[in-house]
Amino acid sequence: FEAAMPASSSKIAPGPLSRTTSSLHRKKQARAWRAALQQLLDEPGSSRAAVCVFCVIIAAIIASVSAFFLSSVKSITAADGGHAIWVVEACCVSIFTVEVGFRTLVATMDLKQLMLLDPYFWIDVLAIIPFYIDQLFTLPPGLRWMQLLRLLRILKLLRHCTHLRRARLNTR
Repeated sequence: FEAAMPASSSKIAPGPLSRTTSSLHRKKQARAWRAALQQLLDEPGSSRAAVCVFCVIIAAIIASVSAFFLSSVKSITAADGGHAIWVVEACCVSIFTVEVGFRTLVATMDLKQLMLLDPYFWIDVLAIIPFYIDQLFTLPPGLRWMQLLRLLRILKLLRHCTHLRRARLNTR
């Protein structure tokens, strides 16, 4: 049958029905991908990868808060000008920024789950903003209080401790 058909007609252009089906398939894949990413971020007991993500975020929180406190010790910052602490802080903020970005990607427009109404989202954002402001501008002494916003990272533990408790309950 193919030999009897002209070469130009062997490839038929997709019609509107196949485009609609393809579009629905892509939307379904995107929804599934977002759900898997949300499970990775919010349910540490769901897989080994989720446990790894959870551990990396907890370690980054602890390292970041420790670096914040160590940055106030003159003898530690005098040795290298605070460069080592800055590197730790930059790595931690990078991890937190990626986390906020991923959480933004998986956020839905469902009014019950609107990300902009989630206090944890704002804690995450307020915890990383001081680092970026400090990199862009030299803060005058009157605005040094903004660096205290970095301590909001301790509150990030609340989100993750809630997930840890929920994971423990699921394993029982």
